[in-house]
Amino acid sequence: MDHSHAEDQLHGAVEIIPSRLYYAPLRAFPASDDENDSSSSKKKSVHYFSIDSELIYWNFFLDYGPLNMGQLYRFCAKLNAKLSSVELRDDIVCFYSSDRGERRINAEMRSNATVLICAYSMIYLGKTLEEAYFGFREEHAEASRRGRVPEPPSRNCSLPPQSKRVRGDGPFARLHPLPPFHDASPIVCTYDLTCYDVLSGLDKSMQLGFFQYDNAPRLPSTPAENDPS
Repeated sequence: MDHSHAEDQLHGAVEIIPSRLYYAPLRAFPASDDENDSSSSKKKSVHYFSIDSELIYWNFFLDYGPLNMGQLYRFCAKLNAKLSSVELRDDIVCFYSSDRGERRINAEMRSNATVLICAYSMIYLGKTLEEAYFGFREEHAEASRRGRVPEPPSRNCSLPPQSKRVRGDGPFARLHPLPPFHDASPIVCTYDLTCYDVLSGLDKSMQLGFFQYDNAPRLPSTPAENDPS
């Protein structure tokens, strides 16, 4: 079975919905197809969006995430609006995080973005935890880099970047490492809280009926959500 992406132009992205929704860490936007390229007319336009400067985590010390439930709701509402937009109905939607700043901050943004898009997949796309996180596993990215695309357990799984084709000078950055989250202290953590751990907590809360977005939650104003003052 062919487990490569449905959209070759987004080979460096994680595929969430084939030909419709992707996530990518980007150094720059991929170049547009040459107007004289006869195959370009067959390729969909890509709509890129990011929340790097919109949904901000206000840290206490060395903590940097994950984003809170109100911010997750805002992200889901934003993405749902894009996927249901008449203007974007024929486009690919690519959620991205920037990879143009400090290496540590870039990695932290990738971890927060990974939790957001996987949580969305579980809440709104009906993916299981394993299906949502499949394309984000480091061992799958490593296998893909060696040209051995891993076998997904179901057709509903996200797919990892085609890492063998992600060049150091290209627009797509490496997805990994995804650093663990840090507690709100100024010292080294004695444990790792990974993206998968956070999503496991969400999965359990959904199973027990503790969490649902059937009705919009009452949201605090953004600056005060986790203001350390």
